Amino acid sequence: MNWKEAALNHAEIEDPKESVGLLLNIRGKERYYPCRNLSMTAHQCFILDPEDYVKATNVGEVTAVVHSHPTTPPEASQADKVACEQSGLPWHIVNPKTKKWGYYEPQGYEAPLLGRQWVWGITDCWSLVRDYYKQERGIELDSTLNHVAIFLGDEVLHHLTDRLSCREPYSPWLLKCTGKRYRYAS
Repeated sequence: MNWKEAALNHAEIEDPKESVGLLLNIRGKERYYPCRNLSMTAHQCFILDPEDYVKATNVGEVTAVVHSHPTTPPEASQADKVACEQSGLPWHIVNPKTKKWGYYEPQGYEAPLLGRQWVWGITDCWSLVRDYYKQERGIELDSTLNHVAIFLGDEVLHHLTDRLSCREPYSPWLLKCTGKRYRYAS
């Protein structure tokens, strides 16, 4: 069985959840290494078990990430593109029902600030603020806060769970929700 057959088999077993695994180079041969998906919403996304990742690196060299899209075409989503860039590895995507494959590799993709889909840890409120400061101000932020937004005069740029990132008026409701205000000073 080649690595694509093994990955497709894993995707079919995990369906309707997303499967995830790694493509390894083991003494010059490509092998699929299945991993556990730790996501609480495994039907929508994956979180690769870090213990599985460490075990895989002890077996061979990780050359790609492989995961499934059980209900959508095997095309890289916005979150896939961002995570692919972060991983620095090519990504193979398979749909277990159609048995079709997609491929995406790092190419400098940056998610737009407006209209992002919310995916925890990938394109969420913290990544929106971090990316805003990097793109608009050339400032690299490295600490993580809970929910954050950017104050833009009478509006805020923010990203709530299960919504697209947006600009909206800094309303009395948002003011009431504001716990702290931070200001960047260079």
